[in-house]
Formats: sequence, structure tokens, C-alpha cells
Amino acid sequence: MDYSIPDRICGSPVDAALVSPLLPPGEKFTQHYPGEDDMHGSIPCTIGIDEKTALMIRKETHPDKIDALATASLSYMHLRNPRRDSLNPNLAIADNGGVSTSKCRADKKATYFTLRVISSKMQPEDVDKQRADIKRFIEAYERVARLAAKCAK
Repeated sequence: MDYSIPDRICGSPVDAALVSPLLPPGEKFTQHYPGEDDMHGSIPCTIGIDEKTALMIRKETHPDKIDALATASLSYMHLRNPRRDSLNPNLAIADNGGVSTSKCRADKKATYFTLRVISSKMQPEDVDKQRADIKRFIEAYERVARLAAKCAK
């Protein structure tokens, strides 16, 4: 890996050691992050390595509760083999990403916060390790992204 990972990706602080396992080797790191929602409560972000999409992150606030596994299983998510996490029913981890959802009380309104992550990096030789790396990243990133979304702790 010839690129460096910034201290913040998609508007939130991140530990490079947590995100690097989800990124392929390459020379140039880029990110496209508009920083504001798309008028539907969703903030998309794309991380590129050498001008190719490597990681997609979408942060959403919404009024209705969703099921993480049902969302991860939607065909447009392109997540492979999603499964509900055994310790957290609001987290679904797939071979190449995941979905996490939780209550969020922002601006005195009861809402929900959902984080969707899709990685283009595949490690078919060690899918269990990749799934563990994805879970670690989602759990850590969700904590800081929730604060940025002004969710109460």
C-alpha cells in the first residue's frame, strides 16, 4: 500500500488500522464526500484507490426502524452472504460489507441511524477474517458517525 489513509474519512475520525484491511493495495487514495444529506436523510461517501471504487459508506437517519439483515439482503446492496451478528441483532455482516442500525435521538425527535458499508476488496482465501475486519470497522465507525449525526449517546 503506497497511499496514506487520512485521519478522517467520510466526515468522521477513523483509525487507519481499522479501515486498511478493507482497502486494496494501490498508490492513490481519494474520497468523495459531499458532507450533507441527499434530502432523504442519507449521506453517501465513496473511497477510491487508484481511481476505482474501493469502499462505499452511507450514513442515514430515518424515522422508521429497519431490520439490518433484511436491508443487507436487498439485491441492490450487492452484499454477499449477509448474516445477523450473533451478539448484536441490529448488525448484519457479509463477506464484503455490512449494515448496522440503532436508535438515534437527534433534534429531540426519535429516529434511527443506519450505517451501510460495502468493500470491493475480497479475500476468498480468508472470508472469516474479512468478515471480522468489517465488523470491527463498522462497530468503531458507527460510534463516531452517530455523534456526527447528533445522535444522543
